[in-house]
Amino acid sequence: AVNCEGARPKLSAQTKTISYLGASVGVMSLVISKIYWNDKNTAYDNYQQLWVDGAAEPEPTNSPLEKAKLSDRNAKIYFWSGVGVIAGSALYYTLKSRKNKQKQRNYDKFCAPEPKTSLQITPSKNGVGLVWHF
Repeated sequence: AVNCEGARPKLSAQTKTISYLGASVGVMSLVISKIYWNDKNTAYDNYQQLWVDGAAEPEPTNSPLEKAKLSDRNAKIYFWSGVGVIAGSALYYTLKSRKNKQKQRNYDKFCAPEPKTSLQITPSKNGVGLVWHF
């Protein structure tokens, strides 16, 4: 049922805010994953340099290789979490927007006022005629 007495439906500010905040959180997660990715590369480069320099095997608690593995794991977690949050936010916005567009179409179809002026093409005896209503 269409409520012609009410205002034309529009997408709520809450829906927009939720979608934008979700996308922002997803982007921040991607930025954090990039930071961990850089930490992983730095730690692994340090590990390789230790071997080139002929250093002794470091303790497992302070090993650059273990730090690189941990940073790699965190980078993957944050990256895929960010992708998931952004995708979820986009899906939420898309579904709400489509539902709202359908409500707007119904409102416009049944409740829109008649146009005050119109230009119509109508058939006539000699071909086609233009009729302007005002």
